[in-house]
Amino acid sequence: MPIITAYVGTSNLCILLYKSKTDYEFFYSPYIYLPNLFSNYTTEEEFYTTIIKLFCKKNGVEFDKCDIYVSGFVAVPEFKDPKFKRVSFVKLFDNMPNIYPVLVNDFAFATKFFMVASTSYGFLKNVTEDTTFSVNKCVYPNLRPLELSSQLTLDKEVLDAVAKDKAIKWDPNTPIVFMGSRFYAEEERDLDYLYMFSLIHTPGVYDIYLDRTHTLLLFNMLNTVTEKDKLSLNLANIEHVGTLITGKGSVECLISSENGDAKVIDVDKNTIQKHSLEETSEYRLVIKNHSIGTVEKTVFGGKLGIIVDTRDNKVESFGNIRKVDSYLRILKN
Repeated sequence: MPIITAYVGTSNLCILLYKSKTDYEFFYSPYIYLPNLFSNYTTEEEFYTTIIKLFCKKNGVEFDKCDIYVSGFVAVPEFKDPKFKRVSFVKLFDNMPNIYPVLVNDFAFATKFFMVASTSYGFLKNVTEDTTFSVNKCVYPNLRPLELSSQLTLDKEVLDAVAKDKAIKWDPNTPIVFMGSRFYAEEERDLDYLYMFSLIHTPGVYDIYLDRTHTLLLFNMLNTVTEKDKLSLNLANIEHVGTLITGKGSVECLISSENGDAKVIDVDKNTIQKHSLEETSEYRLVIKNHSIGTVEKTVFGGKLGIIVDTRDNKVESFGNIRKVDSYLRILKN
């Protein structure tokens, strides 16, 4: 029997139609059910049922013969039809082995053991140049900021909440996979990368991935609800961003390639530097920094290569558009 897993974010919808390990299809939409837009015409249940039925029809599958599972963050949609089974978001994260998942939307941040949100959508209390956008964002969460300043206002609220709560523990020994509505976009954005690096405050060397379309989340939901045909959560299916080295003070790093080439990079305190590498090639790193000690690690290049982040105050930088712009130029080069 075909299985459908669906994830409803704060501003996007992702669906997996699974027939077998070699036969499955995805559907992505930048829209979710918004009562302010649709309540006069349809209910939340009718909205998602119609979309899933159309997706089934397009792929030659009978809707009535599918098992359907739905999850979401922060809330899972309600369904009266018993055909729809709700899956706890917390359960999905708990069942992700050998991965450190991090889900971020415009108002909240969650890992396996930690959850935090902007204080009562606190960004609305700030005096910004784009108050109209802030109000509209609360009513229509699928809106994306056109101005950099508007996105920085949203991001800084979550960054500040994460930085203030010391409960979060970043694990440098496990690949970190970022996902969530905050990163769902049709185009790549350098600000997404800067935001991810700014969320990590614990000194260390991290392997960073980005799952813009919740592929791992949908596969893991399938693994959570079925005892057979379990799928491995293959990181090769998502974007490998690269290696993040974050620490206080200056950093020295020896980079050795597979063909024997080697170079040493020195990065001063309170800055960001990027060093591009061959995306799929393997490298050996020896890193020295007073806050992380001496670390030796084998890594693959990734999309950006090696990013060394020695900023003293990552939250503060998101309040300074000139600093952000300078960091974005570094990441583009």
